[in-house]
Amino acid sequence: MTVKKLHKILTQLIAEGHGRKPICPDKSTFSHNLEDDGCTVLNITDVKMCWVANADGDGGIAITKSGEESGKITVVLLGEGDCDLYKRLKSRI
Repeated sequence: MTVKKLHKILTQLIAEGHGRKPICPDKSTFSHNLEDDGCTVLNITDVKMCWVANADGDGGIAITKSGEESGKITVVLLGEGDCDLYKRLKSRI
């Protein structure tokens, strides 16, 4: 993804009122065949708004006082890797 494309996407999200949302990478979508050889800078292929569950201190999903999953809407950076979230989002494009 180029700076120009990322800027366009982020400008649109700001215009839609999402300027204060956090930005998080989905690590499971970033992979490269040469990672074992030191390839550590990987391409961003997409940016999506997603609801993401908060983690609790035990490694599970945090629960609110009312018994619902705790989470937030974030801007998620996606890579080229094979991941259920990426497949689900890409199918909606």
